[in-house]
Amino acid sequence: MADNTVLIDNLHVRKQAVSRLILPLRPKRNGHPQQVESRLMLFDGGSAIIACNPTPGSNNHRDWYFKTQVESLLGQYFEIWKQVEGDSGKYLLQDVQLQLHKVIGAHEAPEEVLALHCEPKSTDETLAARLKRGPHFHLKQAGPLGKAHLPLNLCHLSDVLQSLETLSAAMMKAIEVAVSEAVLANWG
Repeated sequence: MADNTVLIDNLHVRKQAVSRLILPLRPKRNGHPQQVESRLMLFDGGSAIIACNPTPGSNNHRDWYFKTQVESLLGQYFEIWKQVEGDSGKYLLQDVQLQLHKVIGAHEAPEEVLALHCEPKSTDETLAARLKRGPHFHLKQAGPLGKAHLPLNLCHLSDVLQSLETLSAAMMKAIEVAVSEAVLANWG
């Protein structure tokens, strides 16, 4: 299992990287994707969340959405980090989540249609755990298959989980190719 720990100073840098990570999904102005703000929140007990597009008046990252290139789809992105026991300066990446939600109406909650996740913290070597550890998709509108973990990097998972940089590169490629080019470009 790769060691995805970074110093606390790097969480502040990571906040900026998160904003860049979702750029392929964002609407364009003058040919360039529009930036979105990310927020780093530190909690008692040693956990931290980096999330995109904080909503004024809400401290719940699951309420925060950003606009995508498709007007009827909203995005949601966050990372959950946990402080390493015995080392207050290091955090371990627990969970990365990107979801696309279909806008239903002005007063209705958006409906999740696609999720790109990874849970690199797991050290279990079962197939189910390995499917979840690396970047994988969930097709939320696919009935019972919506819970299936569709892996993107299973054949070279150890390379992807080698560092935060290699995991970020795999997530960026999934966002650029699979989400931006395949999903957003073909959304009706």
